[in-house]
Amino acid sequence: MKTIFTLILFIFLFNTANSQTCEWIRGHETNYEMNPDMLRYNVCTAPDGAVWHGGMKSLVEFYNEAMGNLFLAQFDGNGNLLQEYEITGSAILRGMVTDSEGNLYVTGETLNTLHFWDGSQLNYNNNFIEGFLLKVSPSGTIAWAVNLSSFFTNAVPEDLTVYQDHVYLAHSEWSESNITEFDVNGNLVRSIQQMDVPLATGVALDQEGNIYACGSCSDTQGVFGGVPFPTTLSYSMYLVKYNQLGFPQWVKFAEDITCTKSKVTVDKIGRIIWSGPLLTEAIFDTLTLLGPSWGSDFFVTAFNAEGQVQWGFEVPQVLTGNANLGKFKPICVLPDNSISIAGSTRGVVDWGNGVVTSTEEFSNQSLLLNLSSEAQPDWAKTGLADQYSQVVGIDGDDDGNLYIAGICHGTILFDTCSYTGISYFYPFLAKFNTGLSTGVTLFSQEDRFTVYPNPAKNQLKIESDLSGQILISLCTLNGQEVFGKSGNGRLITIDVSSLPSGIYMLKLVSNSSVSVKKIFISQG
Repeated sequence: MKTIFTLILFIFLFNTANSQTCEWIRGHETNYEMNPDMLRYNVCTAPDGAVWHGGMKSLVEFYNEAMGNLFLAQFDGNGNLLQEYEITGSAILRGMVTDSEGNLYVTGETLNTLHFWDGSQLNYNNNFIEGFLLKVSPSGTIAWAVNLSSFFTNAVPEDLTVYQDHVYLAHSEWSESNITEFDVNGNLVRSIQQMDVPLATGVALDQEGNIYACGSCSDTQGVFGGVPFPTTLSYSMYLVKYNQLGFPQWVKFAEDITCTKSKVTVDKIGRIIWSGPLLTEAIFDTLTLLGPSWGSDFFVTAFNAEGQVQWGFEVPQVLTGNANLGKFKPICVLPDNSISIAGSTRGVVDWGNGVVTSTEEFSNQSLLLNLSSEAQPDWAKTGLADQYSQVVGIDGDDDGNLYIAGICHGTILFDTCSYTGISYFYPFLAKFNTGLSTGVTLFSQEDRFTVYPNPAKNQLKIESDLSGQILISLCTLNGQEVFGKSGNGRLITIDVSSLPSGIYMLKLVSNSSVSVKKIFISQG
């Protein structure tokens, strides 16, 4: 009976083939009719299941990119608009992220004073174009706003992330770049300087607080955090690791032919996922990727914490089509540790593993591609539009839902969902159900267990407010039990130090409740 129950459980949890569907699409009208490549939009999920969408609402002027009034719109999981705010001025939005309390952080650039919806403002310091960082509370007020020119002469914010309620910002400064930390009140804590390294375009932290950054155009004698890391490459992109104190541990260079903008994130087991445009053949540690065979290419690589490449992925070497990454937030990691990629594609691309995408008349169309944790293509979707569409940002939630931000002309269509814009070019937000499930709600009406730390390395602690005996079973994703135990009391500790890194399912059974939780073990 136990074997049958376990088998049914894991079939339910992981039978997700062909279950990726679009649930809804929402558009936002603008007054924009020029080059869509000058527009910036982004997306981020919130811990309460909501999603934020932001970018230019109305054009004011051009400065390398389209500058104008900005909107920040929050939707619930069903696509209902919860709130929409406007920032007036002449600005662009570059990045957005939420913390565990639901605070929203937004970064971008402005050409004048910014006026916020709650009556507050961020003053302009007359340095022509100035970077900014702001925090929006869950109640919708501006908690604080920082003009980056108060600290840095020419700060161009490129990416941001949150770790333990502190914001980490990657920004570029002409001939140098920085990774800067701000506390919960917007005070500058520290800045890691990268001398003769003009671009820092991505930043992420792992569970231990190690900092990973990426960018490009390092000088042959670039200095990272006060330590020289020379390279023989005339043009290069880089991935760097700093420890919790900000001291560099290693730098990995790969050949480039210009100054590209890559991004970085960390997956559920501590691997560093580095992605970006791939313009030529390049060596990533010990792995060679060939570069574009027809038009354009991109790379996605996984490194361990020691800087050793685990795998690499690029657009297949075909002469029938190509693809590009989304420019602003191209990848995210789902709860099953698979990697979702956003961008655009044209023509016919056979990604392998039976996954093929195609577009009509070689027009660029929106692309969603999902890779397994070992870089095998799982599934893909293309959005059809009249003439032009691309996805520029993607984010996922804890339930495995995907949200994408894109730009379109005419009607955008995913599956049976569609939206027709009135504006010539307009931003859109779409939700996809990937079919993933943690399974908790199926088996437990009342979740009365807490499991930590997650990810775990040596020990896993289980707290419960239930009395009586608790049965514990830890299984691999294919249902094989690797640990079983029973115990009493509010706190039970189990030793997982001998288990390999990976994703496991923890089943907890009492006389009144059954709960299943996904556990990540990282021995790196």
